[in-house]
Amino acid sequence: MSGTACDCQPFIVRYAAALASRDHASSERVVNLGHSGLTVPGLTSQLGTGADQDALRAASVVVVTIGANDLVPLVDRWRDDACDDACVRDGAAGLADPLAVALRRVRTLAPDTARVLVTTYWNVFEDGDVADGDYGAGFAQWSDDVTAAANTRICDAAQGIGATCVDLYRPFNGDGGKDPTPLLADDGDHPNSAGHALIARTLLEATPAGAP
Repeated sequence: MSGTACDCQPFIVRYAAALASRDHASSERVVNLGHSGLTVPGLTSQLGTGADQDALRAASVVVVTIGANDLVPLVDRWRDDACDDACVRDGAAGLADPLAVALRRVRTLAPDTARVLVTTYWNVFEDGDVADGDYGAGFAQWSDDVTAAANTRICDAAQGIGATCVDLYRPFNGDGGKDPTPLLADDGDHPNSAGHALIARTLLEATPAGAP
């Protein structure tokens, strides 16, 4: 995830610094391969050649957050009142095979000793007050359903390569009744500075002390 929607230090930088400090590492080097609009097939292609492969081969920890952009076409179907429960299930299921391919490439390129963390989503679309204002009644619950279905597929794919699946839904939303607006940027989609800080803390908690 690029982190460009927030005029702040992105979570991956905060996480790396906190990890180095906790484990008394002399230094940390952060390489962020995310960019706006990246999809799962795009990630696979991006990792096909060049400097991105070199970065992975040198990694001790890899964090992957991917999949939300692949689901954007579902929003138009929701607007047309054409994305029911089956549509949600099928949309999330469509992530499974491409995500497995992308994560296998990550696992193949990274050293065997590297720890791979794959995060779920707080929400794959807009949430909180912005979502209510932009889409009106019904969208928030539908979006929550899409997120839950996608997160299940993401965790399944992570477990398939022996990676750690890190839940970001609960820190932002609790059991589903917590308003995530204070953790989101003005677009109601990406995290703000507080959201990035929360993600960094959550990643740190998911990384055992002394892990590579």
